[in-house]
Amino acid sequence: ARRELALAESEARNRAILNAIPDLMFLQKRDGTYLDYHAINPDQLLVPPEVFVGKKLTDVMEPELAGRFMKCFEQTSDKPVLLEYELAMADGIRAYEASMVSCDDDKILTIVRDITYRREAESALRDSEERLRLAQQAARVGTWEWDITTGAAVWSEMMWKFLGLEPDAAPMTVERFVAFIHPDDREEVLLKIDQVINHGADYNHEFRIVQPGGQVLWLSSKGRLIPSTDRRKSRMVGV
Repeated sequence: ARRELALAESEARNRAILNAIPDLMFLQKRDGTYLDYHAINPDQLLVPPEVFVGKKLTDVMEPELAGRFMKCFEQTSDKPVLLEYELAMADGIRAYEASMVSCDDDKILTIVRDITYRREAESALRDSEERLRLAQQAARVGTWEWDITTGAAVWSEMMWKFLGLEPDAAPMTVERFVAFIHPDDREEVLLKIDQVINHGADYNHEFRIVQPGGQVLWLSSKGRLIPSTDRRKSRMVGV
């Protein structure tokens, strides 16, 4: 009786865990035959369970997508194989990510996650970055970020143009930027930066840079400290 009670409790826990997972799950043979599934909301399914359970994946999906899945099945092991795809659902085109792993040697467990909102967010971010890039080019404004602790820096595309450089794989550091500052301005720029770091004031300064070909440009730069969560002055950002 005690063993049966423990088994019942274990099964109840497993059901609770499954019901808390919003992802779709499918158990299939390696030939694509659907054996079982898990879906909190049946509306998430492409077709009703009675249409696909016991059928092969190639009988349910359109040929091109079914072929992509079957190719993944051939590669599936104990390490997940990922596949992103789209389906025309009742509420429009939805994007999904399928993660497939071997199960019981001859079976495959597929976990399917709806990534439509993630895709839309990524697309919106790319569009926003492109608008910012175009705006910076039109206004001839560059942005920069400097990690004070590590010395690592991030430059926008326009910053590279100011320096007369093409983006490359070499580390972007504040030392690399300082090397382009006109020798007569370099000491004052470094002094201004030290004052900002030590006293927390905003950075606002004009100075010259010398491009590799010898052309001299005047730049006006503004920046400020961004404290880390432990209140240390960890980085500076500016234009």
